Amino acid sequence: MKTNFTILVVLSIILATGCAETAKNTQTEQSASSSTKVTQEPQLYTAYNIWRMRSHNMKCINYKHGNNILPAGTRVEKVKIKWDDSLKKDMISFTTVHDNRNYNIYFTRNWHPGKTDEDYKNLMLTPKTFEELTEGMTENEIRAIQNGMVVNGMSKRAVLVSYGYPPEHRTRSLDSNVWLYWSNKFRNFPVTFPNRMDVEFEISELTILIEPGHNLLTGSFIANHLV
Repeated sequence: MKTNFTILVVLSIILATGCAETAKNTQTEQSASSSTKVTQEPQLYTAYNIWRMRSHNMKCINYKHGNNILPAGTRVEKVKIKWDDSLKKDMISFTTVHDNRNYNIYFTRNWHPGKTDEDYKNLMLTPKTFEELTEGMTENEIRAIQNGMVVNGMSKRAVLVSYGYPPEHRTRSLDSNVWLYWSNKFRNFPVTFPNRMDVEFEISELTILIEPGHNLLTGSFIANHLV
């Protein structure tokens, strides 16, 4: 009888030890799983059209030259701010999801006073899809954006989606009625928003006036041509 009791005690101790070890292992596995859990990267999209150029020529100033455009609303991933030691410049780096192509867009501080590379990353990329970016816009505005153009009657908001932000060294505020953009390093052109009665008008109520003879898509001048 005493022997049987002893066997029962030993078995109880073994079972208790086994349960404790199992619980410990489970807790360790859960802890390891938690520590290796990767935070999912938020979905981001290009906030405006970006003109593709040879790698070192792609800059936040976004030269409007040619018609090779990375469209607004393109989904991107692997977003980083990196330093190019050879050019001594920061660059905003991302990869387009649909074709796994990497882009490096250089940030030139002198052209963007008051802005940092982080600021420009947040201007260039957005959680909004193309449909959300263009919500409430007219068909003409959306068509112009898809063609990488600016046409008469566009609001400031629509111009921002089509052309991006005018460089801050020459356009100090978006409240200005004239925005200057660049087609290349040596040529710029104005986009003018007529002032109707009062400077307090909402952005959506301001319309654009294109100078006659200016083809905004190519940056060239064509006689008697109004976009």
